[in-house]
Amino acid sequence: MTTAIAGETVLLDRAVKGDMDAFMALVDGYDDILKAYVFGIVGDAFRMDDVMQETTIKAYRSLGSFNRKSSFKTWIYRIAHNTALDDVRRNSKVVSIDPATVHQIADSAPSISTSVAGRLDIQRALERLTPAHRTAVLMIDAHGFDYSTAAEIIGVPRGTVASRVNEARSQLRRLLDLDLKDQL
Repeated sequence: MTTAIAGETVLLDRAVKGDMDAFMALVDGYDDILKAYVFGIVGDAFRMDDVMQETTIKAYRSLGSFNRKSSFKTWIYRIAHNTALDDVRRNSKVVSIDPATVHQIADSAPSISTSVAGRLDIQRALERLTPAHRTAVLMIDAHGFDYSTAAEIIGVPRGTVASRVNEARSQLRRLLDLDLKDQL
């Protein structure tokens, strides 16, 4: 899991006072990991770009109400999370992830498990999960958040995150096992 960007508190203080360069430095500091997370939810590079743009706009407009009870990273992840789920609801279609794009996006974030199967196999298995299960497992296993922080970002109780992650892992094991058997 990545830590806070260097000088985040100073940048945040400046951004709240209207310094656009400071705000963009904050957003840029989390750009790669947010893109990987959003891509995992929406499954399309063009939609990911739209969600990221909308996330940036929402974050900028809401910056004055950021109360610092959580980290900036948690706060912006929550905005990205909600914006991505809104996009999925609007488009309400099954996520189909282009294998060529997976390698570009996935390289910027840790994979869930390269020892079980290749990234493409994992991505295909992730596509089969519900958005709620997919986001929970991505938060914990791919982005390294603890259960409490993931719960804060997703907006559900900690126990719900744990339950979703447990179910998602179980489904992924089953799906990956089926994929491996199909390849033999």
